Amino acid sequence: MKIIFIILSVGLFLNLKSQSTIPTADITNAVEQLEKKKPDSVNYWKRGGVITLSGQQVSLTNWSAGGQSAISANALLNLFAEYTKGKNSWITNLDLAYGVIKQGENKSWWKNDDRIQLTSKYGRKISNGVFFTGLFDFRSQFAEGYNYPNDSVKISKFGYTKYSGVYKRAPVECAYSPDGKYLYFTNYAMY
Repeated sequence: MKIIFIILSVGLFLNLKSQSTIPTADITNAVEQLEKKKPDSVNYWKRGGVITLSGQQVSLTNWSAGGQSAISANALLNLFAEYTKGKNSWITNLDLAYGVIKQGENKSWWKNDDRIQLTSKYGRKISNGVFFTGLFDFRSQFAEGYNYPNDSVKISKFGYTKYSGVYKRAPVECAYSPDGKYLYFTNYAMY
């Protein structure tokens, strides 16, 4: 059985070796042709994001130091888009996060992370080292928040009066950096 396996392995290796003979001159020519080509257009946008799903479990059985067993789950979505052209730049971020935990003898799941945040910032370079920027920042949450273990006291009501737990701001800034190391700025909040 070993001999048959060795013969088949050697035969397969020789067959693959004979099929992969590409002259290096062809590869060099292809690389040179790709390097000579210029892009048809310039892309001023950068986009990306991260998705994270995680779960944790801690089991403390007969543990003399104390503590409680726990299980938790978290989800995070982080997206961004950046536009830069000439003196203008525009950066937008969206963060969505939600997490729950069940700890000790507690029979219900408690929220341990809850976040909706949308931030958009536009900037324009006025002169060398001077920038004007405007920013919009919106923050809220998916579900009500409580002062655990007392789930009758809502802590999510502390926010914008019309919308529970909503926080928004739109500052206007002027930034100055004479040497690129230090940044001096002013900030005026519109509301």
